[in-house]
Amino acid sequence: MYGTDVLDRLTLIRFGQNTGFSLKELKSLFQGFSSRAKRRNAAQDKLKELKIQRDRIKLMEKLFKEIALCRCGTIQQVRERLMKSDALNKPARSQRGNFR
Repeated sequence: MYGTDVLDRLTLIRFGQNTGFSLKELKSLFQGFSSRAKRRNAAQDKLKELKIQRDRIKLMEKLFKEIALCRCGTIQQVRERLMKSDALNKPARSQRGNFR
């Protein structure tokens, strides 16, 4: 019914979506798929993005662990605990800028 080229492309689209590529990114990637440099650059860009997300998630985990351990009664006490734990001193970069 469909040629192998169509099925291959659909497989790559599914894989790309499952790994975080948007349809727009995939379209751009397919338009230059014969270019090894373009594929490599797209992969490197996605790896950088994943590192930023991973760093942000680590910081969020640290903050939420501190909040969960806190027996604080006020928001000021929560802030003081976070400041003492050094959890607020390591910014994680997001796509929109710094997250603190």
